[in-house]
Amino acid sequence: LFLLAALPGLQAAVELVESGGGLQPPGGAVSLLCKASGFTFGEAPMGWARQGPGKGLEWAAGSGQEVGSAPWCSASLRGRCSLSRDDLQASLRLRLSGLQEADSGTYYCAKGAAGGGTARRCQAGGWH
Repeated sequence: LFLLAALPGLQAAVELVESGGGLQPPGGAVSLLCKASGFTFGEAPMGWARQGPGKGLEWAAGSGQEVGSAPWCSASLRGRCSLSRDDLQASLRLRLSGLQEADSGTYYCAKGAAGGGTARRCQAGGWH
């Protein structure tokens, strides 16, 4: 079983608040929502990074701010990942399906994607 839990975080001018998740069986699905404030969301690339147990931080999915730029998912999540952003609501949603043990780790909503910008978190969720 996988558990997604919200963890307390830092307070900053840029605030990213994550919600969603829950206890899921292997093969299950989960939806994570990031609500942002403190910056112009529609002008910022956004993404989700993850850190597996004993591993480094890696980008899981991202969405650029350029008109027509397509959201992307990492190779390990491709076909099981859906990323959507709502610039009016300043939100970013990550949906994962077909959950696998390799999906375990802590997932961070981040301002900046594909290595651009500075990742800052106020709340983070984790697969345990």
